[in-house]
Amino acid sequence: MKQIKRYRRMHGWDYAKGASLFITVSTSPRRGLFGRIENGKAVLSPLGRIVDEALSAMPRLNSGFSLFGHVVMPDHVHFNCRLAPGLAEPLKTLGNAIRRFKNYTTKQARLAWQAEHSSAISTGLSEHSSAIYTKDSEDGQTVFGQNQTMFGQNQTAFGQLWQQGYHDHLCLNRRIIESTERYIAYNPMKWALMRDMPESLKIREPLASPRLDIGDYWKGVGNTALLAPEERLVSLRVSMKVKSDVAVAALVRRMESAADKGYVIISGFISKGERAVCEMLAKKQGARF
Repeated sequence: MKQIKRYRRMHGWDYAKGASLFITVSTSPRRGLFGRIENGKAVLSPLGRIVDEALSAMPRLNSGFSLFGHVVMPDHVHFNCRLAPGLAEPLKTLGNAIRRFKNYTTKQARLAWQAEHSSAISTGLSEHSSAIYTKDSEDGQTVFGQNQTMFGQNQTAFGQLWQQGYHDHLCLNRRIIESTERYIAYNPMKWALMRDMPESLKIREPLASPRLDIGDYWKGVGNTALLAPEERLVSLRVSMKVKSDVAVAALVRRMESAADKGYVIISGFISKGERAVCEMLAKKQGARF
């Protein structure tokens, strides 16, 4: 009897008609090998840059697989991908794509580990491979950990780079896809908040406010005082396509006028226009955002 390979994905979904997925792959154990977070942005280590390049190359190396958004964090990666409709074995296509990604990055990490633990030039490593591990921070300290070498001072064997398998979330509609895209964009900032301002991510429940629909159970994170009825809020969302300096300047003036009147500016501050408003508000005395 032929053995049937079973995949632990969403039961009942026909992946042959196409699928959008949000994927997470983590290091084993959760070692921060790929860089650090500074000012809410990822600063990648040499190995982290290789992982980033390997993610970008996945569509080119895997037919029927497309990528639309990814982020490399210190100890894990997130990416959104799409399996084309009509694939004979869509889950095998997904599994093979992740396997190739893991195999390549593991090989590069193993070469870096060998370079770190070798005391002789005769290891056979190429100049490119040896350069994967470098001390590239301004103070000369390695970016891979606190007072440690890339893989840990006491590690005598390479072990595994990645945890076994991967976590996937099937995105069933455009709303979920957009939500995961925002999650990817905000992930470095969330990491920084969890480290520096954990109180800002504390879940508060139940929430009650005239701003919330009566009869539903609400919970949330962040500055829940903004739900007070006397607060005046302005929601700011600017398309990434708006790049004109004139349009951005006009937007900044409107938001500055709103801040002068006591409005609180609510935004993700991701696009060029939103970031310009954020910079203005950060310099403006008494502005709340």
